[in-house]
Amino acid sequence: MSGQTSAMIQARHIDKSFGANAVLRDVSIEVSKGQVVALIGPSGSGKSTLLRCLNLLEVPDAGNLTVGEHSFDFRPSVGRPGRVAARPAARLRRDIGMVFQHFNLYPHMTVLGNVVEGPIRVRRMPRQEARDLGEALLAKVGLADKAAQYPARLSGGQRQRVAIARALAMQPKAMLFDEATSALDPELVGEVLQVMEDLANDGMTMILVTHEMAFAREIADQVCFMDGGTIALSGPPADIFDAAKDSRIGMFLDRFNKR
Repeated sequence: MSGQTSAMIQARHIDKSFGANAVLRDVSIEVSKGQVVALIGPSGSGKSTLLRCLNLLEVPDAGNLTVGEHSFDFRPSVGRPGRVAARPAARLRRDIGMVFQHFNLYPHMTVLGNVVEGPIRVRRMPRQEARDLGEALLAKVGLADKAAQYPARLSGGQRQRVAIARALAMQPKAMLFDEATSALDPELVGEVLQVMEDLANDGMTMILVTHEMAFAREIADQVCFMDGGTIALSGPPADIFDAAKDSRIGMFLDRFNKR
């Protein structure tokens, strides 16, 4: 990784353990503005934990993190491990959106209500301005006609697209996707991937954990293969996906090619 300070997201020497289980070990990653980085690797390799550390849903045990103008230095704590001040963490999360495997929409709110809740409550955006933004974002993800419906009336793919619109409504500088299609039926995956591809084409800075290898190869600028809590290999997609078949990543990719 380069030492440039112009990176949108820069994590250095991140460690994270849960009890005796070291999930991340000396992980460093750098993402420039407008870059798309795909994290791939076997289950349990630390991919989702790394994403959660990048927006402080999990607080690293060691290392440092910079997202835009937000910087955090994590040192081994005495007496109060895994803590970070609430206000700086909240300011960071306003600038880095995250989409999870499961949609976590408010069932008692309409689709539009779900999208505008964050801008109104967190960013103190005037209600009409938030509604205008929400309607524009729903149109962007192909759901303009679903604004007045409730999440229970939507398909899984539609709910995930609402979740993406909700994250975008906070006007983030970067987006994190944690296996955003893994909970969907196969026929619904494509509609969500198309929205993510559109965001990448629009220049959104993105880090995505995915098992959609063809998609990662197509849209990512850089692919990081994680194994055993480390980034074992990173580089342009062509280099990673053409790795030697007798290597660890080659064996991992071969499993997907046989599906």
